[in-house]
Order: sequence, then C-alpha cells, then structure tokens
Amino acid sequence: MRQWTREKGETYGGRELRRIWDKLAAAAEVAAKFSEDDLALRFSDEHADDLRYLAISSRWYRWTGSLWVVEQTLQAFDFARAICRQAATDPAAGKVARELTRARTVAAVEKLARADRRHATEHQEWNTDAWSFSVPAKEEWTDDDRRRATGGGSAANC
Repeated sequence: MRQWTREKGETYGGRELRRIWDKLAAAAEVAAKFSEDDLALRFSDEHADDLRYLAISSRWYRWTGSLWVVEQTLQAFDFARAICRQAATDPAAGKVARELTRARTVAAVEKLARADRRHATEHQEWNTDAWSFSVPAKEEWTDDDRRRATGGGSAANC
C-alpha cells in the first residue's frame, strides 16, 4: 500500500493524489447538498409559517390565514415530495437524482421536518386564548354564552 501511495503521489508531482482527493471532496459536497437532512431543512424553510406538527397526536396542522386546522390530506408529505422533485431536477444532483424521488426519501424528509423546532409544537400552545380559535372552556363562559349554547333558557341549567 505504501509503495502504491508513494508511486501515485510522486506521479506528475503529486497531482494524481490531488485529483483523487478533489473528486472525493466534490462527491461529498453533492451528497451533503442532497441529503435527507438538507432537504428537510429546505422543507422547513419554505413551510415554517404555515405548518405545525403535534407529536402527541401525530398530526400536522395547517394555517388557513385565520386558524390552524388538522391537515387530513397528506399535504405535508406532498410538500416534501415537491422539495425532493425540485432537488432532483438540479443538474448537480447527477446520479443521486433518482434516489431523491423515491417514496422512502420523501417520507424521511417529512419525518425529519416533524422534529424541526419551527414545526414541532406542544398541546399547551393550542387555544391559549379561548376566544381565538374555538369554543372556550365552560368555566370561562358567561351567562350569555351558556344561554346561546343551550338554545336559551336559564343559565342555571348549564
């Protein structure tokens, strides 16, 4: 092994080893640019404001412009798929392009994005202002709220 290294290193004034090293460095750079983690970061950069993930319920939530709704159409997966497709069209992707469009890569991107702090949320963060998103807790209701909720009648019946 030493003999080979010495011979190759001395060939052309050490240029052969430099060429091999540069080729490996370029391949590592391409691999990092198209890694699942990098793609998940792209996903989060693009959707940080409109998607949240609640791990306790294993659900994505989408911002409609006025409230957060449970995403029931796999839109987060579709967004991850679009990110992967876009990356696959990059000429720098080369041989990696086909791997980027596989379902397991798309699923990995979506799964990594769930843990991104820009998406991850806890259930305590939801409905902190009882009047902003949904019906307030009953102990916060006024007598008028109780009458409306029960269709009229006495507040004592609630």
